[in-house]
Amino acid sequence: ASLDLRANPEQDAQGIAIESHLDRGRGAVSTVLVQRGTLRIGDTVVVGDAYGRVRAMLDDNGQNVQEAGPSTPVLVLGLTNVP
Repeated sequence: ASLDLRANPEQDAQGIAIESHLDRGRGAVSTVLVQRGTLRIGDTVVVGDAYGRVRAMLDDNGQNVQEAGPSTPVLVLGLTNVP
């Protein structure tokens, strides 16, 4: 019984919010681990009771990224409130 650990990067993104907080200069931000699909700037997201459009994404080095594929953790900016 082997595990199928493949993810389709072409589908809409799904993931899990690891942590969220209110940043003084950035507003509500959430650290998200993309599990399936690809998350891109401009995509609409729902995290708990918060929602919004991805304004920016930062990788683990604090660099801006345009998209995040499966198994990629990113900091998402653009949420309405802290989930």
